[in-house]
Amino acid sequence: AVIIALTGLISGGIAVMNALLLTIEERKKEMGLYKFYGTRIRELQYDIVYTALIICNSSGIVGLILGTIAGSFIGSFINVRARVEFMSIFITITASTIIGIICSLYPALRIKRVDASEAIWGE
Repeated sequence: AVIIALTGLISGGIAVMNALLLTIEERKKEMGLYKFYGTRIRELQYDIVYTALIICNSSGIVGLILGTIAGSFIGSFINVRARVEFMSIFITITASTIIGIICSLYPALRIKRVDASEAIWGE
């Protein structure tokens, strides 16, 4: 079960990272304008990290809820009571947060490569 969970976390993290890279490419002109008008690169990087954290933590919470429902449903058939402990909630949220931070680092560093003049004038 741990190997399956880690595989899901890693593949989900890669998907989030690719989605953020695509977002940067789509919003290149907008980010160029932000840079042109004086927004610091650090603020744009924080925006990417916050987006990744929202996506990963909401996915972790939904996974926890669906896992609890599935465990209760399966447990009702085999006469086993499923219960959720605080440690499982803590591990889920912590793992989601760590994956969100790790997978947002590369896209956040890619923002430095966006040239303001090229983003505004060039296609």
